[in-house]
Amino acid sequence: MDILTLDCFILVVVSLYVSIWSEQRIVREKRGAALNNCYHKCANKNDKLCHYDEDIGYFCLHCDHGWKGNHCDEDVCTPHKDADIVFLVDTSWSANTVGNVKSTKLYIQDFISHFPIGPDHFQFSLVTFAFEQQVVFYLNSHMDNASMLQAVEDAMESITCEGSTMVDKALDFVASEIFVEGNGARNEVERYVFVLTDGLFSKPLQSRKSAYLLHTQTKAQIYAIATGNVIQPKGLLDISSSNRHVYPIGMQDSIQTVLKQTMFGCEGCKRKGSDITLLFDTSSEISIEDFDTLLKAGEFVISNTDLSDGNSDIRIATFGEDYIPITRFRENRQQGNLMQILNTAVHRTSETKHLNASYLVHETMKYFDDSSGRRNVIIFFTEALNLHVDIDAIKKVVNGRNVVLVAVGPGLNSNYDGLFG
Repeated sequence: MDILTLDCFILVVVSLYVSIWSEQRIVREKRGAALNNCYHKCANKNDKLCHYDEDIGYFCLHCDHGWKGNHCDEDVCTPHKDADIVFLVDTSWSANTVGNVKSTKLYIQDFISHFPIGPDHFQFSLVTFAFEQQVVFYLNSHMDNASMLQAVEDAMESITCEGSTMVDKALDFVASEIFVEGNGARNEVERYVFVLTDGLFSKPLQSRKSAYLLHTQTKAQIYAIATGNVIQPKGLLDISSSNRHVYPIGMQDSIQTVLKQTMFGCEGCKRKGSDITLLFDTSSEISIEDFDTLLKAGEFVISNTDLSDGNSDIRIATFGEDYIPITRFRENRQQGNLMQILNTAVHRTSETKHLNASYLVHETMKYFDDSSGRRNVIIFFTEALNLHVDIDAIKKVVNGRNVVLVAVGPGLNSNYDGLFG
């Protein structure tokens, strides 16, 4: 369970059967990639997925993302920008939580596996930090995926989490020792730093200053990836280059962002938006103060979501005595209109009925359209006092569909064990 304390509300992030974007099959090979990324070979007339035309003969009905042409043999998504990418991993005492090291290792390995490695493509560096920083490998240490992935495996297996969280020193180190030509850094490519941490920094003010200097001096984009059980979002926001550069480790958004900015230079590879349901607990058990906090959290989500054409969409629903839909998708509602509905149509009920979270997920999923290829997100705004949460039951309801579940609690009165386990 990942808990994010953001001023007065707490965010718990759980991903179930997450498929982030529609372009799950990506170009993972070097420039001039082999043409085996095509769904249909269309080799002969016995292939029922082929189509015949008198002028052009047999051709593919569909191509994988990033390929086009009659035989899916035109590569339109070879990397058009290369990058130097640094992983900065928090190994302080606060990072020593069950499953944290393993999830960090899997995140880094999955990230690396998406990119071609080499001096003419993508380069990666791995640095750990607590009171002091330690280089696992520099940007020019590994020139192939296999050796790099093994280096990550070996390093993460031997990590000991202890000491204070001096991210400021680690950020300064990246600027002075990693992004230098002698250690493989290149001036003509994009630069990214991914800080995997809980945001509980020993010197918050200095951390913010060091992040600013790293960003301005090296032109690196800094992303904060939330790891651990108890997370301080303010620390994550302080070191990131943008408030949109903060992600939970359980989602692939950060990976897909870099893929889009570097690997995918074509219209056919752009992601589709998300369909987001804001599901508010309106039971009488929630105090007026905590309910107001949940509404403010909802306003925060609405105001920070791109609702322009072709991007994400938001609908609102409530549960207290029962599941009640307030708005639907595809009603072309913008932030102002949704804010008004939130503050007029969502209110506390006079009674409380204990409900199963799986039932609420089931009802919400009726409004998702799987054929659209969009990501489906359900955000619970609740103290979870009237919720019965059975993860196995939720998994059965989701049944392999592309769904992300997020829970937002208003504060210390929340039932943290009930916020999705």
